[in-house]
Amino acid sequence: MTHARIGFEIKHCGLSFVSGHFADFEAVIEAQGEQLKDTDILVTIQASSVNTGVEARDHHLRTADFFDVGKYPTIVFRSTKVVAENDREGKIEGELTLVGVTKPVVLDATLIDCMPSPMTRQLTAGFRLKGVLKRSDFGFGPKYVPAIIGEEVNLIIDAEFTPAK
Repeated sequence: MTHARIGFEIKHCGLSFVSGHFADFEAVIEAQGEQLKDTDILVTIQASSVNTGVEARDHHLRTADFFDVGKYPTIVFRSTKVVAENDREGKIEGELTLVGVTKPVVLDATLIDCMPSPMTRQLTAGFRLKGVLKRSDFGFGPKYVPAIIGEEVNLIIDAEFTPAK
């Protein structure tokens, strides 16, 4: 997906936020008709593709202290329900599996626009998804107290989708 980004930010020492993204992921979206409720979403992220822009930190994130990529190479999100609140906003409910722990999550979805792409002329929909995860729900980074590494992880996902032919 060339026009998509799965990003995150987390508070560091109560002073600032560290942000990053995953460079390697795949999203499969199946929808019948125009009803959002008929949409199934499966996202598979390669945990080793974590990138915060600091090589030493990224290496540490890949260890057993955090993602443990040798044991848990992927992070998986499967939608369970899509609810439209209006023409542009909704909720995507699903299950996220992170370091072997599966928990329910809810993402706020905003349709940026749906129109023919100025570049490809194909009908394209652009979305922004946001959500908040708690590290402790997944047992993620348990050695680090929230005063050092925040308890809440903010997710920011931007993506453009074009129907398959």
